[in-house]
Amino acid sequence: MAEAALALSGVDAFYGNVQALHGLSLSLERGEVLCLLGRNGAGKTTALKAIMGLVAVRAGAIGKDGRDITRLPAHEIPKTGIGYVPQGRRLFSELTVAENIEIGLMTRKKGEETRAAVLDLFPVLRERLSQRSGTLSGGEQQMLAMARALCLEPDVLLLDEPTEGLMPSMIERIREAVSGLRDRGVSIVLVEQRVEAALSLADRVAFIENGRNRETLAAAAVRAFQRDHGLTVDAIVGRATASTLQRVLDARARLPLPVAAALAGVAEAVPGTGLIETASGVPFLGETALGLAALRLLTLAFGYRDALAAALAPALPRIAAFLRSF
Repeated sequence: MAEAALALSGVDAFYGNVQALHGLSLSLERGEVLCLLGRNGAGKTTALKAIMGLVAVRAGAIGKDGRDITRLPAHEIPKTGIGYVPQGRRLFSELTVAENIEIGLMTRKKGEETRAAVLDLFPVLRERLSQRSGTLSGGEQQMLAMARALCLEPDVLLLDEPTEGLMPSMIERIREAVSGLRDRGVSIVLVEQRVEAALSLADRVAFIENGRNRETLAAAAVRAFQRDHGLTVDAIVGRATASTLQRVLDARARLPLPVAAALAGVAEAVPGTGLIETASGVPFLGETALGLAALRLLTLAFGYRDALAAALAPALPRIAAFLRSF
């Protein structure tokens, strides 16, 4: 069996004395896009930082092409052929586009041929070479961050929310670039909050929760579950193991209909409450402060507190406990 392009095995990672990853295991196959999905704070970004040597790994192993890179210093990791585009781009804002690209080329001593290939991938940057990177648009900055990473000619690329804050036209261009890189054989780990966009690119999806990989599924299987059961993709992110998804469906079937209808109505009227997922019995976005407040008021109004708590308990124990607390 071919060696994985990148593998994490039982990784424990810490920020100071605070543990962020708990025995995390992942495997990136050659030429695939592996998407890490999970709620904020689940450990997705920390996983990328652990690979890059930017957070302390106290247990477990990280390997690339069969070579253990766990203890390599951070400045040595890019030389192994791993490119990293962090969340927020992290450009040298006072330097020009050309100077940022040159820094990328210097890391693995690449030359004009690599520079030309990168600029072919993002032709708009050719028109901005003398412009300070801090004055570029958000989409152009993201392109430059990717271009700088690609100057390494990496065979593994880590992308942390590359479409964050971008307009739709720029998002599509970034997605096209990612797809093109995969076609060239680059193996990609993608952290992306735009779940629909991520699933359209991903070959497999790893669901990260509390610093652990709960389950890794084929992206096609996740899309099929969404289609067959009428759930939004956002609704199944966070705890979407096969067993939990079935418990979610069971919980939804037991919801008192007046409460479910009322919650869905509130969710439609008040964006950001996360109540669409709660109304469906799905354990991800319903635990916001606003969502819990609305849930409490509605259950009191309808007199369904105990019935709703019992229905949600198998898949949403924290919300069920909250309901029973008043």
